Amino acid sequence: MLQSVESRILKLIALVGLISVVSLYLSILQEPPSLSVANGGSISDVTRGSTDAFAQGAQMPNDVGSVDITPEPEYSFSEIGGIKFASADGYGNPQIVDAANLIDPKDREIVPYVGSGTSDPGIAPQSIIGVDERYRILDTTKYPYSAIVHLENSFNACTGWMVSWDTIVTAGHCIFNRDAQEFASEWRIIPGRSSGNYPFGVYTSSHVTLTHVDADYIIRGTRTYDWGLIKLNAPIGNETGWFGLLNSEDKNSLGELVSLTGFPGDYKGVMMSMMGYVTGATPEALCYSIDTMGGQSGSPVYLSTKQVVAIHAYAVGSLCAAANGAVLITEDSYHFIIMVALSEYH
Repeated sequence: MLQSVESRILKLIALVGLISVVSLYLSILQEPPSLSVANGGSISDVTRGSTDAFAQGAQMPNDVGSVDITPEPEYSFSEIGGIKFASADGYGNPQIVDAANLIDPKDREIVPYVGSGTSDPGIAPQSIIGVDERYRILDTTKYPYSAIVHLENSFNACTGWMVSWDTIVTAGHCIFNRDAQEFASEWRIIPGRSSGNYPFGVYTSSHVTLTHVDADYIIRGTRTYDWGLIKLNAPIGNETGWFGLLNSEDKNSLGELVSLTGFPGDYKGVMMSMMGYVTGATPEALCYSIDTMGGQSGSPVYLSTKQVVAIHAYAVGSLCAAANGAVLITEDSYHFIIMVALSEYH
């Protein structure tokens, strides 16, 4: 009798043990293991959809690998005239742009304009190809040099150029920082700068109403979409003049003699220029053996007619195998630039 009771007790203990094992197994299936990571987070945090643990670059343990999570963008995209883009004000705050605020660019064009203050109607892009042949522009009040702008902001220094009385064209990476996923702020915009001389004044974030960058560059970092616009509430182009635009659909620039003028970082605040021939072209890029340095991103690549055909942005090996390269003014970007440039919204 005693043996029978002991036998039942042992069977009951075994059953309880089995139930505990099953319960533990089920809990493991429902709740992923919480492995410790930096900043006090856990892998299970990520499994449940929270990325807080990785907001400051936290990594999983070495045996699991690291996680690279791009933060959710705080901006929204607009789409006008076939171009999808994001916008911000002069302080880096995202903005939405309504198509109703922009004019229809049909049958319109941007042509070179000599302002009243001129006298002549006429991701580090640094590559010196052979001997450095750049030369300094001494009289930056003379058109078209007056229409070239030194840009400084919260994360870089670049070049831009006037395309209307209140609109500047530059490279997209001069406006949007893809690493930090943020728009530039703390703007200093200096047309026709010559070292410490500012013949047309200095404009700041309070003068920047909107900045635009192509969505393809923001989302994917596509180099041939690395262009952007800055809209001002000051008609400085009426003093500096502005460049014309040339649609790549209307012009094959291969073999053309072009100029590239801007503000290289190795000559702080000094405008440098050089001429050279276009050595290669694709539907979206232009290649040339013109010497450039960091700071010249956004510089105009223009013809003797003062029409811009491309926006300088990259060094040798980026867009072009053995030459420096620029983002071509395509039919889409041409019409979008005109649309923004001729619109008056502040």
